[in-house]
Amino acid sequence: MNRNPMHAPHNFLRRLAQGAEERPDHPVLILFDTTGQEQRFTYFRLYEDALAYATWLDTLELTPGDVVLLAFDHGYELVQAFFGACYAGMLPLVYPYVSAHLATALYGQGLELACTGLDVGAVLTDAQNAEKLNDRAGAARALIQCFPEDGDWSSRPVRPVEVGDWAYLQLTSGTSGLPKAIIVGHDPLSRYFAAFEAALDAHPNDVNVIWVPFFHDMGLTSLLFAVQQGSQLVSMPPELFIRRPLTYLEAMSHYGATLSWMPNFGFAHIVRRVDPAHLRGIDLSSLRVWLNGAELILPETVSAVCQLLAPCGLPPGTIVAGYGLAECMSAVTFGRPGIGLRTDHVSAALLHNEQRAEPGDGAEQSPTIDLVGCGYPLPSVEVAVLDDSGTALAERQVGQIGVRGPTLFSGYYRQPELTARSYQDGWLLTGDLGYLAGGELFVCGRSKDVIISGGANINPEMIEQVVMDVDGARVRRAASFGVTDPQLGSEAPVVVIELRKELAPAELHAQSSALRRRVRAELGVQLGDVRCVPAGWIGLTTSGKTMRGAVRKKYLAAGYRPELPGMALLRAAGADPTLLEQALCALVGDMLGMEAVQGDDNFFDLGGDSLAALRFILSVEEATGKQVPAEFFQKATAASLARLLVGETATAPAILPASAAVSTSQSSTDRSLQARLLRLHALPRSLRNRVRRRIEDWALRRPYFEGVDWLVRWYRHTWVQSLFYPRESHLVRQFAESMKTSGSQVGEEIALSLTGNVILNRLALAGRKDGQRDAQLSIEELLKVLDGPFAESPKSPYVTVTGAHHLSRALHAGSGVIVAGVHSP
Repeated sequence: MNRNPMHAPHNFLRRLAQGAEERPDHPVLILFDTTGQEQRFTYFRLYEDALAYATWLDTLELTPGDVVLLAFDHGYELVQAFFGACYAGMLPLVYPYVSAHLATALYGQGLELACTGLDVGAVLTDAQNAEKLNDRAGAARALIQCFPEDGDWSSRPVRPVEVGDWAYLQLTSGTSGLPKAIIVGHDPLSRYFAAFEAALDAHPNDVNVIWVPFFHDMGLTSLLFAVQQGSQLVSMPPELFIRRPLTYLEAMSHYGATLSWMPNFGFAHIVRRVDPAHLRGIDLSSLRVWLNGAELILPETVSAVCQLLAPCGLPPGTIVAGYGLAECMSAVTFGRPGIGLRTDHVSAALLHNEQRAEPGDGAEQSPTIDLVGCGYPLPSVEVAVLDDSGTALAERQVGQIGVRGPTLFSGYYRQPELTARSYQDGWLLTGDLGYLAGGELFVCGRSKDVIISGGANINPEMIEQVVMDVDGARVRRAASFGVTDPQLGSEAPVVVIELRKELAPAELHAQSSALRRRVRAELGVQLGDVRCVPAGWIGLTTSGKTMRGAVRKKYLAAGYRPELPGMALLRAAGADPTLLEQALCALVGDMLGMEAVQGDDNFFDLGGDSLAALRFILSVEEATGKQVPAEFFQKATAASLARLLVGETATAPAILPASAAVSTSQSSTDRSLQARLLRLHALPRSLRNRVRRRIEDWALRRPYFEGVDWLVRWYRHTWVQSLFYPRESHLVRQFAESMKTSGSQVGEEIALSLTGNVILNRLALAGRKDGQRDAQLSIEELLKVLDGPFAESPKSPYVTVTGAHHLSRALHAGSGVIVAGVHSP
């Protein structure tokens, strides 16, 4: 085996080979999965696996320099494929994670467009994701390749990589037609790492803990920096951080993190979701640099997180700001560790009217704006503020930020014209507006009107185009822009539309919902607000361009703020779990662009990502005045959240007499339903059984999984149990309590048990009609039938050993009721 295949003195591939020989047992990478389980990977393991992957790639019909698109989830398979592709001389491009984004139509369309526009030679993935991609990849399906686990892919000599060779491609975040893929060269990347190391005073003993995904430049460069520097990276998927941010803090404490970075909304999420009582034992005293970057930085968010974590030993001045872009590898400027943030209080009037950032006195007649300094340029990097002609402006003059130096990208892949337009007299034009003060960079806006939400760039023109395409007959003009959401800690995309004629409220709601769905489906963007305004609201320049800045000011001056239509339903729902579930379904539909959301539809399976989950949680908390508990993430459905919000911990009350059951209904349902319940209670038992059988027949005639899921939801209602299944529910309750089932699970047990019971009875009846056997079926057959609908459930009661034990006990007791749940026998 060739242990030193690289000629280039500093690139990360040669450093990985060196590490495998000199420090083979060093755990350079620690990966968490979505459940919080961790796995360590040494230099030697990563190097050997990468070479094996490269050997396999050599057997495909690919040539050095071909683009290979990596479509994985967060995990080691992605890391192995990336380094393997590099060693094989390919150009890897990490695509957004499959599981988190596949549910949107945009994912398949974008994948197909990327494969065509970038002339992709292969789409590399694993077997599990290959099955998912086959339904969405379109013409790109023919390019999908999976690394075979069975086979001898022993190491082989690797193509030498020369300084100046391209290393990989990096997609820019955003929503704009043909994807822009940045060419990252080995030489500028190595120079960037050297500058970054000097700015951070980094060393091989550093431990970096992050949750930023590897398809983001901040995440991928973190991985490569650890490999090149010889330090350690601890990485977890974004879903884990969003679900339980305490895990992130625990990891920093456990591994003695010295470095970390994330966008501002991550800091805001920690403040909202971490209970100070749970911080006991967390030690953050080892942290030296905690970077806040990739989007607008809010000083109040940083102050709040410092206050929350001060008892954990967070050193003062640890949180610093930074400014960067993928075209510069990642970071351009960096705050000085130990000094912390610098906030500049500038006159709002002078900033907006004269493009000057002069300190203000804060008087009522001259309000100020607080802007956070983004630090100083990295060594060897130059930053200037330019006017329209490309001339450098003096300090505190606002203009476009320009960057130059040896760490810049090598151009946009297969787009030379776009690359040329990005430069002016040697300066890379960033499209951001800012100023310099004391050598420090302050960012105060975008010259290109780009919306930055959750660290991703969103092109407002694309949103406006989709709006006009949906209903150009009724929409006269559209203007899209971003509005800061202090609670979220990020920007919310908003679109204002002028209608050609006034619409009734119902028509307005339908129009808004249709636009949200189309924008979500085509662009993968969740709109914070769709605001219909009278004609004349949206102004145009003399050249006919939309005056987005003026419309944004008008929007804010009118008191408008981003709000989803479902919020009104949620406020009106009160404590009624049925109405809450309906309102939550509407809210999810508004947010994710779905026309019909069911109560048991999983938020993430519908295409919700980390930022969408944050917006959903914040909206629910604002409308209900209650905190969404962490248990929501166990199922992430409207039905389970509704029960959590009203305080039902899935515990069904004792079986009530008819009068008591109706009394309970009176406090949570409308009068018409109350009347129907009273009439049903008055019916003889035989007639109620007929009603029950009709309902069951209707459900079981639907597509199998749909019908079974509907039955589970139906059986969860306590009034359903009381009216139609009093004996069976009572038996299940008694049995569950005898097994010492936790009170929070008894209600769930009843619903699942009644579902299993009706299926068992129907299967047994079918068996008798066919003359095959008597009523009792084998447990194995029943488990096989029930495997589908509950296999993905966190409880999976019908497919566990303990579940089978309960089935056996119930059947042998002759009760005719299936009791299922996670207990010890």
